[in-house]
Amino acid sequence: MPRQRFASYNRRMNRRTLLKVGVVGGALLAIGGGAATLLGRDAMADRNSVLQALIPAVLEGVPDFAKHSQQALASVNTAIGGLPLATQAELNQLFSLLAAPPTRYLLTGLSNPWSEVTPAQAAEVLQGWRFHRLDLLQSAYHAMHDLIIGGWYGDETHWRAMKYTPPQAFN
Repeated sequence: MPRQRFASYNRRMNRRTLLKVGVVGGALLAIGGGAATLLGRDAMADRNSVLQALIPAVLEGVPDFAKHSQQALASVNTAIGGLPLATQAELNQLFSLLAAPPTRYLLTGLSNPWSEVTPAQAAEVLQGWRFHRLDLLQSAYHAMHDLIIGGWYGDETHWRAMKYTPPQAFN
């Protein structure tokens, strides 16, 4: 009998923890999104500043990256532009949160602006998110990683460096 009570208690704790994380994450996004709107933040400038720091960390070691690093930002922005509008809005909130100094420090531990962040520091932030206990930060890691990788490899100008030959069109 005591074993059943303990198992039931554990399930409630997991649900409670999940609810707390959801409420805190939602509140943080709402507060950050509202604050960014009130402060008149430029969503595109915020996005670009964060991405310019994160792209070199994600694409380290990729053939021809140094040669096409500026094109990488355009590729990621193109990938974001292909997402549904609601998803783009959520991403813009995330970028605004990451660009604003107080929330940048809370979410990344970085006190410097993104323009001063080294690729090693950006990689450390991403790895911290990847294995973080909060699902919200794990989701942020996956979003950033997938957008950057998808933007880079989805751009056919990079295919030659990868020695990728696209399939022939069906007739």
